[in-house]
Amino acid sequence: MERARDDLRERVRAQRDALPPEDADPSSLIDRDIGKTAGVWALARLGREGRHRVRSALGDGAEGPPNDVDSGPQVATTAFVAARALVYCQASETLRDRLEGGDDVAVETAADVGDLRDGAIAAIETAQAAEDGRTVVDAMLPSFAYELRWTDDQFERRSGSARVDSVNRDASEYVVVAETCRAVPSVSATMEAALRGS
Repeated sequence: MERARDDLRERVRAQRDALPPEDADPSSLIDRDIGKTAGVWALARLGREGRHRVRSALGDGAEGPPNDVDSGPQVATTAFVAARALVYCQASETLRDRLEGGDDVAVETAADVGDLRDGAIAAIETAQAAEDGRTVVDAMLPSFAYELRWTDDQFERRSGSARVDSVNRDASEYVVVAETCRAVPSVSATMEAALRGS
């Protein structure tokens, strides 16, 4: 179990540079000038949350686990924390590639919001159907999928019209759900393989 945890932490160290800086202006996170679309806001959120998760996984902050924790339950917990950090690293890298590749991930109409929500639901369903890393998927997916319900609630509370930039920011939560849930199966398979090898 300790080897699996250490392997996952090494992967986090290797991939953490894919995360955008926490305090950067969202529109500066990609080389294309597309403004503050839902995708750009999502990339900023993945960076913020991801860097927090990386610090927790590596013990680089006050909230992080000590690096010398070797008792069974603690080792399993720190391995899981590292796996969650990897989800954010992979989701961030995938979204950045998508944005740089020409997909603005922007919201201009209510139908666009619906499309982003549908994408999040599809990502959750695909992750639920994954066979590799099934146990880890089952443990990890609910917390990411819960964000869909929270975002739905935010939109239900809205009344009247809203500015497009405000809607892009709110709809970015659907993008975060989609990208993190898309990353869950591969990270789960990685964690399961690391556990088998330990």
